Amino acid sequence: MLNRLHLAQAGLCFREGGVPDTRTLIGWVSTLRAGPIPVTGLALDATQAGQRPRELDRSARRDLAATLRRAGLHSGGIDLFIPAEHYASPTHADRAMAAMVAAIDLARELATLTEAPEAIVCTEFPPAIDSGGGADARPGDLLGTLLGSIREHAQIADVRLADTAPGAARPEILRAVDVARCVLAGKDPAAELTSRSVLRLSDAAAGQRVPLGRGQSDTRAIAGAWAVMGGDRAPILDLRGLIDARSAVAEALSAWGLAVAM
Repeated sequence: MLNRLHLAQAGLCFREGGVPDTRTLIGWVSTLRAGPIPVTGLALDATQAGQRPRELDRSARRDLAATLRRAGLHSGGIDLFIPAEHYASPTHADRAMAAMVAAIDLARELATLTEAPEAIVCTEFPPAIDSGGGADARPGDLLGTLLGSIREHAQIADVRLADTAPGAARPEILRAVDVARCVLAGKDPAAELTSRSVLRLSDAAAGQRVPLGRGQSDTRAIAGAWAVMGGDRAPILDLRGLIDARSAVAEALSAWGLAVAM
């Protein structure tokens, strides 16, 4: 699991005539399979035009899966990063639920069609709300009901959910450890990893996200912890918040390669 990565599309977008071009993106990612740390999977962005589940009918999904297979890639999962508070908002909860259900279904279908080792959806849920009474009772009840329905749908679809919220710990939901976020919060990313983690490789320095290897994280310690905790799950290279995501990929692959080799 150390010698291969998945690439999260968030932050990386190829455009053709001003329109996001997923085929060009997949073609470029396929060129990253030849390095010492090959990229073998691509996690798509369910909020990106052309990749939103509601825009992809059965034929379009099969075509997308075929494009991934021809490129030698499999589905690395689906990212659905909508405002976390929407899950607990009476105004937005129905839409958030529909978006998550659609992302789960897309993750399952692409994983099956590309023979991926697992189907996974990464998101950020809001902190748990005490629904024991008082002003927070109704939002807490809403959030609990929503998360219960989402977990049930994911379980039926055989899809793993991963939460990037700091300190997230909910039954049946994996903890997505975002290295940059840990650094910014003053936490040790390596110490945050467990056997129920998804590792999202990123970095941070001076209060902002930077390419992996250019920030304050100890990639060697992270690689060591992941070798113990990660099982067969490939780390996800997370490019969110980076201005030049394509250049960041090269830096990240180099930094991770050095960490793995040590």
